[in-house]
Amino acid sequence: MKTIISSENDSLGFKLKELLSYRELIQLLAYRDFKVRYAQTFLGFLWVMIQPLLTLLIFIFVFDKALKINTLNVPYPVFMMSGMITWSLFSYILNQSG
Repeated sequence: MKTIISSENDSLGFKLKELLSYRELIQLLAYRDFKVRYAQTFLGFLWVMIQPLLTLLIFIFVFDKALKINTLNVPYPVFMMSGMITWSLFSYILNQSG
């Protein structure tokens, strides 16, 4: 028996009907990842907020107070959080792709 996989069109868009038909599976996998990640920590979900805030405080102390980095009149916490969010997203995608 031969299996042929083909596409009706060459677009890269998602097929919404197919995605909706698998929504329970997607929800189950997302819940499982969420549960595994935060069940292993002492503080659980609260760690999601504490860890970036502690990192931000360390960066503020080192780069803003000690080294006096010029941010061109942008408040330093806003400047640093924009970089931290970008880096966290890139790092997460790179880790999950492996």
